[in-house]
Amino acid sequence: MSPESEASKVLLALEKAALTPNFHLLDLNVEFGTKKWNAVRNIRGDVDLFSEDLDSQIVDADLTSRFMASAFQMDAIVSMLNVLSGFANKIQTHLKRSQEWISAKLSKGINKLPDEIFTKIFQFAVWEEGYDGGRQAIFLSHVSRRFRNIALGSRSLWTTLFSGDTDAQLETFISRAGSYEEFHAFINFTSAEKEEGIGYFTDICRPTITRWRTLTLSQDGVDWDVDEPLHGGVEFLTSNLPSEFALVGLQLPILEKLEIQGHVNDTYERQGEPFDEESYSWAPNLRNICCSYVLPSPSGPLPSVSTFSFTHSVAFPSQTRSLDLLLKFLGKVPNLSTFELELYGANEESLETPLPLTECSAVTSFHLRLRNLRVADFRGERSYIASFMNALRMPSLEDLSISLGFIRIGDRRAGEDDWGQALGKFSQTLMPDCFWDSTRLASLSCELRCERALRRYLAKKAVSNNDAVFFVALDRIIHIPSVTISSCFPVDFTLDSDFVSHADMGERYNLRELRFIGCDNWTAVNVKSTVNTLSRLGVRDDIKRVVVQNCKHLARQDLMDVVGEEKLHFVY
Repeated sequence: MSPESEASKVLLALEKAALTPNFHLLDLNVEFGTKKWNAVRNIRGDVDLFSEDLDSQIVDADLTSRFMASAFQMDAIVSMLNVLSGFANKIQTHLKRSQEWISAKLSKGINKLPDEIFTKIFQFAVWEEGYDGGRQAIFLSHVSRRFRNIALGSRSLWTTLFSGDTDAQLETFISRAGSYEEFHAFINFTSAEKEEGIGYFTDICRPTITRWRTLTLSQDGVDWDVDEPLHGGVEFLTSNLPSEFALVGLQLPILEKLEIQGHVNDTYERQGEPFDEESYSWAPNLRNICCSYVLPSPSGPLPSVSTFSFTHSVAFPSQTRSLDLLLKFLGKVPNLSTFELELYGANEESLETPLPLTECSAVTSFHLRLRNLRVADFRGERSYIASFMNALRMPSLEDLSISLGFIRIGDRRAGEDDWGQALGKFSQTLMPDCFWDSTRLASLSCELRCERALRRYLAKKAVSNNDAVFFVALDRIIHIPSVTISSCFPVDFTLDSDFVSHADMGERYNLRELRFIGCDNWTAVNVKSTVNTLSRLGVRDDIKRVVVQNCKHLARQDLMDVVGEEKLHFVY
């Protein structure tokens, strides 16, 4: 690379950073602090850069070479910054004049809005920032005198408590929120907490803890002091916070949601092995638990929890026990009604040891999302997801939603017939035998998504309906009256067994409504193919309503000939 091209990248990087959303909220003193500079890191391990006798500490040839490289590098950086600063100031001066005029013009319209509207807008802006909500509130209060009065008069804007904020900021937020507002706490594990713990945060926030409505635990991905991955931070918080709360007798009586944000590349060695102290009695009204890549390990049941969301990957050898641990956790939430599961690598081959049968007797809504799937590599009944679904029992299930996200075909040696057959196996795997007799199932939603690279491949190959079809086994959804399809692939109905004759299908099956939503690349031919499979099974006349919504290549006139005008409900 020439010096000219490298210098141009500096300007490009500055302009790109300045256009990043919420860049104004950054503490540049932190982001550009001396520890972040490679010129400092290059010699920091050997000498104290800011000592008075730095020159006497340079004692060998290697250190001298690295020191001189850092010195020359800083000379070049300062030269560039001086020139950049001069031109930036010149451009800023010319922009400021017009900026002030435009701002004054816009303010005339904004000033007509009532304070109540501003308060609502501010609230949405603060919520959008998550753990940075407090800093957003500060920013809003600095815009103008009117904004400041509105912000200071809206106590709910100051209810974000983040462990990364300074003591002064936390004290300010608590004071401005007042004595009655509910708080949203965010505890982020960093290299500093690794050394010092998080006691300072809970000490400062102690007067507010009984008013915490939500609590989010997270961790930095990197230990910046040693420039290495930071492992186990969320696990530490998850296992130690309950015992810390119990130790000092703290209660979170109104806490409704606990969110635990782990990292996909982390390993949680103690996961699934609860301490005796890991009781959640400190959160008696906990309703919602949302986890990513790490699970809490309660020593006893959590009867108050009704909603549970879990995102995980089983693509790594270190996570082979994760689904077993998930089933154990499900056994600790007896009143769970809504269960959402997102898995990566679920099509991989599982261990031979079967998972323990687990009954979730109160679950009425189950949302299953499988991501990064490779069609031809699907292991069918040998896959992780097949093992998990065969172990799961949900006798009260009413709403089943299945979403599959495909990234590629898979094995390049696989022919289109092979991966077409593999796609057809998904339905059987995701609707195992234990679902057949569920009389309470009222709706089924099937979403099949293709990432951009796969969509291009399918278009290039001009894949026909016979190449890859997702099958919905009608004899596995006997009692379901409504089916929603959102698919990039054709979808047909079929039978998995011969114990039901076609003659009495109308008497045995309750399917009355079909919904096609977001089938972007479907044409009337695809809809006709789906409907024709129902004709062959003898249940087409029982369909009373066909809804088509947000399908850009489907026209109302074409569909009227396929499903009939009286049954078609077309939503543009």
